[in-house]
Amino acid sequence: MLFLLDCGSYGQTSVVTPESAALQGPALILASSRALNDNDLRRIQKLGNSEKREQFAQAGRFGLGINSMYHLSDTPQIFADGVALVVLDPLHRLSGADGRRFSPEQLEQKFPDMLKPFAAVAEGYPTVFRLPLRASGSAFGKGWSVDGAKALVSRFVESQAQEMLLFAKSVSRVTFCVRTSSGATQPLCMISRADTVVDRERASPRKSPRRVKAVASAASAATPPAHPPPVQEGLASPFMLQLPTSLEEVKQLQQAPRDAIERVTIVVEAYGLAPLETQWLIAHSLAVDDDGLKLITDALTGSTPTALLPHGAVALLLSPTTGEYKGNVAA
Repeated sequence: MLFLLDCGSYGQTSVVTPESAALQGPALILASSRALNDNDLRRIQKLGNSEKREQFAQAGRFGLGINSMYHLSDTPQIFADGVALVVLDPLHRLSGADGRRFSPEQLEQKFPDMLKPFAAVAEGYPTVFRLPLRASGSAFGKGWSVDGAKALVSRFVESQAQEMLLFAKSVSRVTFCVRTSSGATQPLCMISRADTVVDRERASPRKSPRRVKAVASAASAATPPAHPPPVQEGLASPFMLQLPTSLEEVKQLQQAPRDAIERVTIVVEAYGLAPLETQWLIAHSLAVDDDGLKLITDALTGSTPTALLPHGAVALLLSPTTGEYKGNVAA
């Protein structure tokens, strides 16, 4: 996955409407190596429709990931190479509708300027989420300047970069870059993770703190590899790959709760600095009782199908252990 803060501006002549010119300014771009198909785009456009209610495995589970984009932008754009460009517009900034959809052929022939911002993304990323920065405050939040967005990205890289992949389901590498107004791309850092399952259980009895501590001590005492194994984007935590993908699988957790402990290596390679490698122990738990199952079932069958999986996890920093660690880890 690529995070690119694009500080440039693009042509405003061949755009859909005069209001669409607001899309051509600075933006935060999230690019993924995982392709979206036509059905994926339609699900994104119809957040909360019945087709998605029981599909836990879909990206952006129940639209929560999509909704987070409105922190920076009123009009997120999703470009799926060879499929379509979707512009979400719940505040009706660009038209009287909740959004618009354009085919690549339509854009190339009639509105080529709208494709130019996506050319800033390197090849190999068929899916691009582009968040044009909100110029002034709206019902969704404050306005963002380029300097403000830069500061936000810098704070995140400095304080939370090593933690962002700890609970990721299918992302194992993230790259951060800034593209200046002159078109030059400046790398900030790359974060990658590698997993080793230390212990896994399927039985229902809970681990005692003493047993978890013993596993943590054993993992901490083990000699880490001199160089982590190569990490390819798209690999996932073995345990996270087994998360429930339907309501039926959630129901099975009543009789057979699942848990696991993973050893994770996080490597942060900041531009111009020596790589920082940290070792983590992550304890996962998947379980649900009668009350929890009722809440999940009611949410999924209601008019607003938003629910969370009964998955909890906690991460323990094993090394380096020098200094006091102050984290922001939650799951």
